[in-house]
Amino acid sequence: MLFIFGVLPAPVLCRLLSDAWDRYHPARDRRAPNAIMILIALSVIVLAFPSSKKLELQANKNNPVKAVEFIRRTGLSGRMLNEYVYGGYLIWALPEHKVFVDGRADIYDWTGVLSEFGAWATLQSDPTALLDKYRIDFCLLSRTAPMSRVLPYLPGWRMIYSDELAVIFVRSPKVKQT
Repeated sequence: MLFIFGVLPAPVLCRLLSDAWDRYHPARDRRAPNAIMILIALSVIVLAFPSSKKLELQANKNNPVKAVEFIRRTGLSGRMLNEYVYGGYLIWALPEHKVFVDGRADIYDWTGVLSEFGAWATLQSDPTALLDKYRIDFCLLSRTAPMSRVLPYLPGWRMIYSDELAVIFVRSPKVKQT
């Protein structure tokens, strides 16, 4: 949005304000107060910007960091269904796996996936329908998600990972009967 609200309007705004510049007198500039204001603004920026340690703590608190480590360590592969709020983090932290949904809701809404996922996540539809339709191999969900309580009871699904934030369920391979 920087382009739309920052770069694009700048020439338009300059054109609109061009009449005000005719009355500009450089002699009336106050260099010392301007320099002080710039230094204050720069100081606020430097002091208010969080450290990398604080940013990392925030990311670890709200995202499934340990679950991603588990997925990498175990080599878990296949089609993943993820919690909506984890999508953006997973795109960044686990790029080798495609996310099912993320914060770009408009894309998923146009295709109908978002409404299907919403009905699935809130237990308003048959849980196996979505999982079978998209041939999901494993699910990375929030520990508090309603579906986290349902998946262990679905045939062919079992929990393989759990921590204080996330759970991972995997579809058991179908056993051929002879």
